[in-house]
Amino acid sequence: MKTYFSILKTNFLVHLHYPLELVMVILQRVVTVGLLMVFWNLVLKNTAGNSPHLTGLLSYFLIADGIGELTMATRTKFGTLLRRSIKTGQISNYLMKPLSILPAMYAHVWGERSIYNAPAIASIILGLVINPPNHWTRLSLFFVFLVLSMATAFAFNLIEGILTFWVTSPSGIMNCIVHTTRLLSGAIAPLTFFPNKLRNIVELTPFPAMVFAPINSLGILDSPISIAKSFLIAVFWASALNIVLLRLWRKGLRKYEAIGL
Repeated sequence: MKTYFSILKTNFLVHLHYPLELVMVILQRVVTVGLLMVFWNLVLKNTAGNSPHLTGLLSYFLIADGIGELTMATRTKFGTLLRRSIKTGQISNYLMKPLSILPAMYAHVWGERSIYNAPAIASIILGLVINPPNHWTRLSLFFVFLVLSMATAFAFNLIEGILTFWVTSPSGIMNCIVHTTRLLSGAIAPLTFFPNKLRNIVELTPFPAMVFAPINSLGILDSPISIAKSFLIAVFWASALNIVLLRLWRKGLRKYEAIGL
């Protein structure tokens, strides 16, 4: 564990030399959340029935944006590193070392992404402060769902690395998966905005587990979606996807060949 933390720390220290990038990341996050909030507030303003309060929307999108970035659900940077390393042969540097390759590469990405992860964590905290959960158990549930979100997002990132063993350029496939994730996970719009029939289908997929389920557990929006049901579905997909995809990953590694040192 100490070795992986050292990998994370080393890659993080490199990015401390680029403070302007942190400013740009914060500005990008403010603009993204602001535009989403304004858009949905305008759409729902004249909608019949009860529409979410502006504070609830702001809190939702702050937390959703932070979760998407932190777990790499909406930006599959871990998958991108796997694909790039396999295509260039850089993955051999990890294979030659006495390390578990996936934890080492995940720590590498987390170190590089620390400049993005710090504002993401701040975004989640700000969302919780603006519209706090009504009981501490809600907050505890949130962290449980956040772990499941990271596990599910890890599996989705792993898909990109696995595809690289068999497909010349899987970036197009991954772009499709990422855009689908942003739409169906609740990153762009809460699932409560979906038509009932469509929402009932989407609930059974792994996508809501990555963004909407953790936020739904906080109870900051009036949602008909059962937290218990979301939990069971999230546990199922987090377990099933990782079991299947880790086997495919090991199979892909056996297929991998490198020439030279």
